[in-house]
Amino acid sequence: MNSTSRRNFMKATVAASIFAATEPNRLLGKILPELKEHGDTILGIFTVKLDDYPVLKQIYGSVKITYDSVSVISGNIIVTRISSTDFVACSDVCPHALCSVSVYDDVTEYLVCPCHNSQFTVDGTYVSGPAQTSLTPYKVIFTGGETLQIEIPGFVNVEEDKGLATNYLREFSPNIVIDNAAVEFGLASEGMVSIVLYDSMGNKIQEIANSRYNRGDYQIPMSTGHLSSGMYICNITTSNGFKADRKFTVVR
Repeated sequence: MNSTSRRNFMKATVAASIFAATEPNRLLGKILPELKEHGDTILGIFTVKLDDYPVLKQIYGSVKITYDSVSVISGNIIVTRISSTDFVACSDVCPHALCSVSVYDDVTEYLVCPCHNSQFTVDGTYVSGPAQTSLTPYKVIFTGGETLQIEIPGFVNVEEDKGLATNYLREFSPNIVIDNAAVEFGLASEGMVSIVLYDSMGNKIQEIANSRYNRGDYQIPMSTGHLSSGMYICNITTSNGFKADRKFTVVR
């Protein structure tokens, strides 16, 4: 298989796996975080009520929790109870091909990626398979009672603008990128525009735009050839009050 065919195959495979490798019966709804500044990043602090996730009242009960798109972190949170007083949490995004890892299975005693069978311990530590690295761990705080908190770094405090219909930041299509992409946005009125690219941990990668634009539609070419495989966030902030972010995935 030549390089171009291999790239196209990878694009199709990753796109299919991202949408196919989920478990709707175990994905128990969205929660919203409290955002808190922490050094140079923003923590998303999730309060999880055990009454909303009754399986977590059992030892080795395990669930996926999804959340709204204010985060620059992709995927869902896998939360597992490992004792009467301890919980662990990690990302469900397999570092190999970005598939969605299954919740803890008390038969295999692993978290397993359904795409290529990478295996991880209950806290996300790599065990075997093509992934080679562990899942991203998250801090869990449990002091007893019926709630626990999960801290995830790398959030961007952005909200979709609902007042100006012609302000927009278009979704990346396709959102699987290899070498090049285009940032497409529109402004309802003249103003300053800042467009910044972040990696999946909330680190600033590059400034795409920082200047004044007239009212209208725009397309800015963006080279992604220097980026490693993974999920990225493009964030726009304008002086007329518009803020939004869009995710895309780079595949090598």
